[in-house]
Amino acid sequence: MKPGAFTQLYVHLVFAVKYRERLLTKEMRDELFKYIYGIITHRKHKVIIINGMADHIHILIGLNPYGAFSYGRSQLDDVYKYIANQEMHHRKRTFREEYVELLKRFEIKFEGKYLFDFFD
Repeated sequence: MKPGAFTQLYVHLVFAVKYRERLLTKEMRDELFKYIYGIITHRKHKVIIINGMADHIHILIGLNPYGAFSYGRSQLDDVYKYIANQEMHHRKRTFREEYVELLKRFEIKFEGKYLFDFFD
C-alpha cells in the first residue's frame, strides 16, 4: 500500500477503430497491446487486461487518483446534496471523521499512519 492512495476505481474502456475498419490484425495486436500497456503503466495506473478484435479494443484498468470515490448515476443527486451541504455537515463531523467513514463505506483498506495530516 502506498501512502496517501485510497482508491478503488476500475474502468472498462472500449475503443473502436475509425470507421470500424478491421485494421488490427492478430499479428499486430500483441505489439499494440504492449504499447498501450506501457502508456497506462507509465501514467501510474494498473492494467488488469487488454484484449480486442480487428475492429475494437477492450481495456480494464485500475485508476490511480488520490482519495476518489465512484458513484452510479442514480446516486448523483444524493452526492450533489451532500457536497452542497458541507458547511452544515461539518458542524457535526470533522474532516478526518468524514474521510475515514468514506474509506470504510467503500471498503478501502487503509492504515491511519498513511492518511494525510488533518487540521481539525
